[in-house]
Amino acid sequence: RRPSPRAGRPRHARTHAMRNRVAGAHAGAAAAAAVDEAHLSRQQVLDRVFWARHVVAVGVGAVLGASLALGAFAFLFGAAAVVTLTHVYYSAALTRDADDSIDLTRAAATEGLGSGIALFVLVWIGVFNALHVLPEDFEV
Repeated sequence: RRPSPRAGRPRHARTHAMRNRVAGAHAGAAAAAAVDEAHLSRQQVLDRVFWARHVVAVGVGAVLGASLALGAFAFLFGAAAVVTLTHVYYSAALTRDADDSIDLTRAAATEGLGSGIALFVLVWIGVFNALHVLPEDFEV
């Protein structure tokens, strides 16, 4: 059996060599992350649109639920607010950070739309019932 090339080095020298390699890998990863932060990939932009739409949906649902808004007009207003506010966020904040080579207008318009509107309706109904429906309204 042949001795390994590292066998002649003392144990502490091998440990230091390993630490230097790990530290170099972490430094390289940090530098790559700093470069990647300058430009967002397609998936990063769509993830941010998705979560922004859900945050806006919770906020709009809470405001409409607290303000006694009822009916189809309130639903259409809330859905339009969720779509419009998210589109404004996408066009103002995310397009300047995205790579110039990707066009996400259509994908960003539909990213998380169904679940965002469903979340808006759920929060709207929950807040409305919590604030404005009293237990004595349910006579059995």
